[in-house]
Amino acid sequence: MFVHFRDSFAELNAIELKLERLGLSEYLEKTSSYLSVVELGLYESTQKTYAALADRGIEPFTEAWNKEIAERIKAIDAGEVELLTEQEVNNHLRQRYGPLFD
Repeated sequence: MFVHFRDSFAELNAIELKLERLGLSEYLEKTSSYLSVVELGLYESTQKTYAALADRGIEPFTEAWNKEIAERIKAIDAGEVELLTEQEVNNHLRQRYGPLFD
């Protein structure tokens, strides 16, 4: 089984074509194909938010902290904030899956 993580369908297709051109391909048999789109949770965004508040000297669970968190949640719910940039998503996948994603 081969697992590929790529930024786009075009890149995924390109790596599939490269695999087919390898000498190894004559020993492989494609039996199925599966595509899954991964949605990252709020872990990274939460960590970023907490770090930003700490950098500003806002102590956890204080009135000021709770107010900032509530405002952040409201902004996320309203779609006003990008939880993770594309680069952050890519970095996360590379850290987690290493060379499979390069």
